[in-house]
Amino acid sequence: MADEVRDGVELKHLDAELFDGAGATKRELVDYLDAVADRILPELRDRPLTVLRVRPGQQPFMQKNLPTYAPDWIPTVTVWAQASQREVHYPLCHDRRTLLWFAGQRAVEFHPTVLDGEGHVTYLVLDLDPPEGAGFGDVVRAAHLVREALTATGLEAAATAAVKSAPGGGSRSRTSRSAWCSPTRSMLGWYSTARWLASHSSVRRSSHSG
Repeated sequence: MADEVRDGVELKHLDAELFDGAGATKRELVDYLDAVADRILPELRDRPLTVLRVRPGQQPFMQKNLPTYAPDWIPTVTVWAQASQREVHYPLCHDRRTLLWFAGQRAVEFHPTVLDGEGHVTYLVLDLDPPEGAGFGDVVRAAHLVREALTATGLEAAATAAVKSAPGGGSRSRTSRSAWCSPTRSMLGWYSTARWLASHSSVRRSSHSG
């Protein structure tokens, strides 16, 4: 039996810990994504989506193919993966109820591809990491050079920066990174969502409590 139903999506085990040592519950993840849905959805819409999912007792994992048990109202787009020589059935997240369904699946990161819904590349993401022993200042200087090169070719650029830490307390990566994106779009790296929730648990969307 569902603990709660929002926008027709049944949500279960909402008071369970999001993952081992998360310091946040599944309900807090659902509330957070619901609260920021209006900000996230414009960036996800019409783009094949990969998500990072977490579960208690398991390592985080990336999911590209929409599971066979997913609701039939979630649209997909099929993209040929050259590296693995197979078709990938990516989900498309157009609306709030799809976002809520992914929240119910404990999706803590949302990675829209650089492809649009028709499989055309629409922007470029360059991920810049410092070489071993170098500081983040080297990344900043490299990013400025990339911006100059893009500007010289008539392309607009936008910078993003993030520090990653793995769900579950692991050491997946602590590398700072900076990326220039062209045109002006940036990937959504909703990393350490549960850590953020643990320190901002007052975020709620009371208008969608049922």
